[in-house]
Amino acid sequence: MRKVTLDDNVCAGFGNCALTAPEIFRFDDAELIGQVVREEIDDTDPEQLANAKLAEADCPTHAIQVN
Repeated sequence: MRKVTLDDNVCAGFGNCALTAPEIFRFDDAELIGQVVREEIDDTDPEQLANAKLAEADCPTHAIQVN
């Protein structure tokens, strides 16, 4: 299992994560930041893991960690 985190103190609200991996992230319109909706990713689901890693790489403020 991989753990997905998003540092809301670093997130600037671009929303790339929610567009890239909506099954893992959502955009909070009230707070204007991304939020993790699925904190654990199963290593046996390569598509979901790839989407999480892509969201991590695409985050302009590096607020996302996939460990």
